[in-house]
Amino acid sequence: MDYDGQNPLGDNENETYAGGNSVGNWNGINMTPRNFPTGNITNNPEVDFFILPTYIAGEYYAQISGLHDTLVDYYVEVTDNNGRQTKTAIQHVYIGNTNTGGSGGNGNVHWLPANPTLNDTITITVTNATQAGKLHWGVNNTGSNWIQPSNAYWPAGTTLFNGTGPAVETQMNGPAANTLTLKIGPFNNPVQQVTQVALVIHFDNNTWDNNNGQDFHIPINNNPTTAAHYPADNKYVRIYPNPFEDYCFINLSGSEWHTYTIEIFDLQGNKVQSLVMQKNVQKVERDFLKPGLYIIKVTDMITGEVFTDKVSVI
Repeated sequence: MDYDGQNPLGDNENETYAGGNSVGNWNGINMTPRNFPTGNITNNPEVDFFILPTYIAGEYYAQISGLHDTLVDYYVEVTDNNGRQTKTAIQHVYIGNTNTGGSGGNGNVHWLPANPTLNDTITITVTNATQAGKLHWGVNNTGSNWIQPSNAYWPAGTTLFNGTGPAVETQMNGPAANTLTLKIGPFNNPVQQVTQVALVIHFDNNTWDNNNGQDFHIPINNNPTTAAHYPADNKYVRIYPNPFEDYCFINLSGSEWHTYTIEIFDLQGNKVQSLVMQKNVQKVERDFLKPGLYIIKVTDMITGEVFTDKVSVI
C-alpha cells in the first residue's frame, strides 16, 4: 500500500518491485485456479471441431478486501512447473471510501462521475445553498497540506486564495433553485499529474462547508484501463518493456481503430517527441531520450479521447 495515496511523477517507487520509502512492503496471497474443460462440453450439434484442443488455459483469480482510502500497487507473480518465475507489470488502483461514493459530509456536496478518471470533466454540486459561494480547492494533498493546481487546470476567474495559495478559489454558478454548480477537469495535462482533488466550499458570507473539518476528497484514476471507463471500445494503453533501454512498444487495444497521435513529455512539461500511430502497436526508439521518467500521451484524432501513462528510460 502507498503511504500517502499519491503516485507522483517525480519518482518511480510505485513502479518498481524494489519499492521505496513512500510504499509499504509487498504482501503475497495465493491465487485460486479455475480450470476449463476441453471439447464440446455443451454438446451443441452446430459446433464442429476438426481438431479439439488438448488444453484450454485456466484462469487464476484472487479477491482483496477490507481496504479503503488507500492507493494499492499490485502485480502477479507466476511460477511454472520448472520453478521459473515471471512478473507482470505493476498496476495501481485507488480504493476510496466505500461509504460516501460521490458525496460527503452532510450530503450537500456531490460530484459526478463518482469515480472520475484523468480524462473526465467533474461536475461539483452544492445543494441547499442559500447564497453564492466559491470552490476552494487544491490537489495531491497530504492530510491538510494541499498542492497548488497547475494554471492549466484553472477554470475562468480562478484566483489564488489570499493572493498566495496554495489553494485556489473558483466562483461557482448559482444559487439557482438553492444549488451551486461548477465543472473542473479533465486533469490530463502532462505538466502536472493529479491523483486527488481536495476541496471545501467557501460561501460569500465567509462561512465554510469543510466536511466537518475533514475536507472533501476526489481521487483521480490515472490508469483508466478497464472496460468500466471505456464500455464502447474497451480501450487501454500498454507500454512494454517498461522501463526500457533501446526501444519500447506502445500497444493500444480496442474494438474500433482510429488514427492516434503519440506525444512524449518530460517531467517539466516539455514535449520531446511526437509521432502518428496508425496501427495498434507502435515501436518507439529511444533516439535522444535521456535516462529518466517520461509521460506518454496518446490522443484519438477522431474522438479526442486521451490516454496517458508513464515510461522510464534507463
